[in-house]
Amino acid sequence: MNPTAPHHCPLFESCSAPICPLETDAVSRTMLRDERVCHYIYKAMDEPEDTEHIVQLARDLLASNKLPAELKRRVKRRS
Repeated sequence: MNPTAPHHCPLFESCSAPICPLETDAVSRTMLRDERVCHYIYKAMDEPEDTEHIVQLARDLLASNKLPAELKRRVKRRS
C-alpha cells in the first residue's frame, strides 16, 4: 500500500506548497499568486515516464481539470 498523506512526502518538512497531490481534498484548496507549487506537480509535467507514486498522484491531479485558478495559470505558463 502506498502512503497518501502529506507527511509521507519526502519533502514535507521543507515544503510550503498549499496544494499537495497526497491530500484527498487537493482540488478543493485555494492557492495565492505568490505561493509555491508542489515539486511533484512540476515533476509530473516534466518527466512523463516517472512512475513514482506521488508523481502519479500529481499527474492525476493535473488531469482532473478541477485545479484552482492560480495553479491552472502557473501550470499553463510552465508548459
